[in-house]
Amino acid sequence: MTYDIALPFFQSVKFPHRCVVCESPNPDAIAELNIVIANPPQGLAEDAVDAILDISRIGINGRITLKPEVCHQC
Repeated sequence: MTYDIALPFFQSVKFPHRCVVCESPNPDAIAELNIVIANPPQGLAEDAVDAILDISRIGINGRITLKPEVCHQC
């Protein structure tokens, strides 16, 4: 079974000490997942704030790395 959990972008993700594939306790390896998160299009209000502050967030993507524990065979 899978679950989607929404977190704020800068909140770190903590995984339990179980394999994320087979759920065995105390896995012996770590998987490294590099994820690029596309910045969604802005609304008119956000464009106005950016113009006032003289900044632009258009085209800026976020990058995060997740390191869940896994069993070596998984």
